[in-house]
Parts: sequence; C-alpha cells; structure tokens
Amino acid sequence: MRSNAMTLPNFLVIGPPRTGTTWLHYALRSHPNIFVPEIKQVHYFDRHFERGITWYESFYQNITEDIPFIGDITPDYLTSEEVPQRIHSILNDNLQLFVIIRHPVDRALSDFHLLRRQGQLNCDFSRAVK
Repeated sequence: MRSNAMTLPNFLVIGPPRTGTTWLHYALRSHPNIFVPEIKQVHYFDRHFERGITWYESFYQNITEDIPFIGDITPDYLTSEEVPQRIHSILNDNLQLFVIIRHPVDRALSDFHLLRRQGQLNCDFSRAVK
C-alpha cells in the first residue's frame, strides 16, 4: 500500500462522447502497471466535486507502490468550464492529460447509430444532421 500520501490519479483521459474511451478504459484496466477505477467516468471534477476529496480518493484505495500509472477516464471533463481550475487545485503538476478525438463525421455517425438503437431517433442520418 502507499504510505500516508493521498493516492490520486497522475493521468486523466478526456474527450467528446463516442471517441473510444470505453474501449480504452477496458484496455487500461487489463494492464498490470495501470490502475483505473472499475467504473469509467467518476465525474468528480464536474458533477461530484462537492462530495470532497475523500470521496474521490475512495476510488483509488489499496493501490500498491508498484503501480506507476493511476488514471481517471471521464470524457466530460473536456466540456465543463469549472473543471480545469478544479483539476489544477487538486492534482499535482506532473499530471498527464490525454485528449481523445475522432473525425467529426465518424463521431456523428456513431452517435446517430447509438441514438437509433436507444429509440431516441427515428430518421435517416441526413435528416438527423439537419
């Protein structure tokens, strides 16, 4: 176990929806030198900041010293105005930030198919874009 110091992420993954962060989450969870919480999208810095640092740290308990990479994959951090200052105030200067992007048309098409599967759209792609 790590000593008295708080264990918090040393990298964040952010980006718009439908850019592959779910796949990345599963891939990183299977790597022996990387820890990411079981749930993707903790949402501490945007939705749950008022719960406090102890709540956030609870996602990072029992990490051994031999795990060098500790991450938080919450794509929505990209779109919140409050998040950059909150991240800066909590996480150290050695934080690595990874932004996942995707070709805008491919991303829109992926989102379209998801919304159709969920029953939220009942039209073709060109009409949905309009």
